[in-house]
Amino acid sequence: ALQHVMARSAAFFRFATAPWALLPLVARASGGDVGTYGLLLSGIGAGAVGAALLMPRIRRRCSRDVLVRGGTVLFAAATAGVAMTDGLALLIPAMLAAGASWLAVLSTLHVSAQLAVPQWVRARALSVYLMVFAVGMSGGAVLWGAVASRWGVSASLMLAFVPAPD
Repeated sequence: ALQHVMARSAAFFRFATAPWALLPLVARASGGDVGTYGLLLSGIGAGAVGAALLMPRIRRRCSRDVLVRGGTVLFAAATAGVAMTDGLALLIPAMLAAGASWLAVLSTLHVSAQLAVPQWVRARALSVYLMVFAVGMSGGAVLWGAVASRWGVSASLMLAFVPAPD
């Protein structure tokens, strides 16, 4: 069960890293500066806070699988939205959706990893899970940075928005 959670995590975070890694370039492409970058990050944070407030209700209605799949699709849509626009009027809603879906997927996968193993081995299993998370994030940042330097930021984000298979 833990291997399944780690595989899902690695797949999601490898692709979901693209907007995080390329966000400074997105801010610049929208004609902005460091303040624009901060505004986009604030949008992600606001989306995450909003999702955190709604998560108890959502978890009562949805299974963990549905939550991860739905969050992945929403994050993919937000990434595609970022790839297709450079106007703040559309980037901010995309950042809100990205933050909400990121928190939903991240928290659900963390809980799934904890529930996948017996208590006596939980700390060790979580350390391995967090290593997969960190490798997925750093590897994804390198991958999407390389893709963006070769084909551009929008192309990189469009390639990343395709949800990873389960």
